[in-house]
Amino acid sequence: MLNDTQCKQAKAGEKPLKLRDEKGLYLLIATAGAKYWRMDYRFAGKRKTLALGVYPEALLKQVFHGVVEHWIASDNKTPGRARRCSKNVT
Repeated sequence: MLNDTQCKQAKAGEKPLKLRDEKGLYLLIATAGAKYWRMDYRFAGKRKTLALGVYPEALLKQVFHGVVEHWIASDNKTPGRARRCSKNVT
């Protein structure tokens, strides 16, 4: 399980780096140093990636709870579609 210290100290080399947490959640560190939360999942047999936010603005706990809320509320939608629907409501 990732913690904030690991996220702060991680740096990418010549290639982007993925610090994996659990259940498809990871922190993608670009070669330029930017850090992005992503989640890989499968839906209808296809691999999908959901963009969840930028580190440090979105911390691990916030990102994980946000994913769980969207997934629970999804009613057989992909997490990405559930997220877009929730943005349109507000």
